[in-house]
Amino acid sequence: MFRLASLGFSVVKKKLDGEHQVFPHSLKQLIKLDEEEWGSFYYRKALEPLTRYSLLQEVEGEWPGVTMHSLVQWRAMKYKEGDTWSFWCLMFILAASYQISMEEARPKFRRYMVTHLPDRKRLSQSHLDDMQLDDKKKTFVWNTIGKVYYKDGRWKEAEKLFVQVMETRRRVLGQEHPDTLTSIANLASTYRNQGRWKEAKELFVQVMETRKRVLGQEHPDTLTSIANLAVLGQQHPDTLTSMANPASTYRNQGRWKEAEELQAKELETCSRVLGQQHLDTLTSMANLASIFRNQGRWKKAEELDVQVMETRKWVLGQEHLNTLTSMVNLASTYRNQGRWKEAEELFVQVMETGKRVLGQEYANTLTSMANLASEWKRQGRIDEAMVLMEQCLELREKVMGMNHPGIKGTLEVLNEWKAESASIHYLKSA
Repeated sequence: MFRLASLGFSVVKKKLDGEHQVFPHSLKQLIKLDEEEWGSFYYRKALEPLTRYSLLQEVEGEWPGVTMHSLVQWRAMKYKEGDTWSFWCLMFILAASYQISMEEARPKFRRYMVTHLPDRKRLSQSHLDDMQLDDKKKTFVWNTIGKVYYKDGRWKEAEKLFVQVMETRRRVLGQEHPDTLTSIANLASTYRNQGRWKEAKELFVQVMETRKRVLGQEHPDTLTSIANLAVLGQQHPDTLTSMANPASTYRNQGRWKEAEELQAKELETCSRVLGQQHLDTLTSMANLASIFRNQGRWKKAEELDVQVMETRKWVLGQEHLNTLTSMVNLASTYRNQGRWKEAEELFVQVMETGKRVLGQEYANTLTSMANLASEWKRQGRIDEAMVLMEQCLELREKVMGMNHPGIKGTLEVLNEWKAESASIHYLKSA
């Protein structure tokens, strides 16, 4: 936590104009950098007097650190509203939150850090007003904390903060300002991840059309908007129209040749404007691979799937969510070619990595569990498949709620398998 805060502090201090406040010497020592790099020397030296008097106690484990004496915790919670200490406490949490959003490979620690984020009262408009933060600084606070919630899969918490960011930017900057459009796109993404397709589509289309008009068809931000709509179309095809994304519309209508031509053109534009390794280029490449899969052109799909997966591994890391998604796509391509062993190996790898890195209840981990269950079912291992799918259904109900669109589909599949299993057992006993 102190390492993250030390690396993100200069950015946050500048954003919140902390130069006008006297930075406490005690806190400065805890997050001091050595030639712009984190080193634990100053941190350990600052803790020595506190541990000597048993105000702090060192702990070992996955994340070694210290715990505060209960009396110290009690006193820390008793600061008065408006005290400068509350401002510096917020600065510290924001610095750590900002930095962890830059470090994609730390999802396990991010889940731990979420427990230390400010509650709704300390993020309220009135509380931030008491700290004399203007609208621009407030949106930075809400956006920074919202991103941590978003990346941890806490869509509802992220949504509340992103709504505040969007509404404030609309009022202060105007509907067509780039920062306003970014905040609208962020909110649309939270709707998409909650299965609220119609609301997500409306916002994504709004952002894309405005960016086309203001920035131009080939601006990187416009291409990002098109990629967002393409992803939404893959998740829920009925939400798209020809105005939003013609390639996706052709794909949804089964007009694969026309879809392929448009998607290939989009990929060429992304590659030329953004570069081969840009995330939006890789998304466009994955969409083209999806079209090839639907045409039964497995080798073509495999070539692109492998390229996307390997590039994401290199750019984002082995355990990044987008890397895991590309591994699932490749596994599906293998399965469609009858390469069952290679497909199963990838599905198992994705599920185990998802459990370890993202947590068992994370949405993409649940998708991986469902994919593996389907593969086992195809192999005739129906009893194992049903057990895994039942676990998946139970966790989805817990995480997403009974009204999420994915719950109904999972339940229907499970009931079909149970009926099939009962029929098999009946025939065997007859």
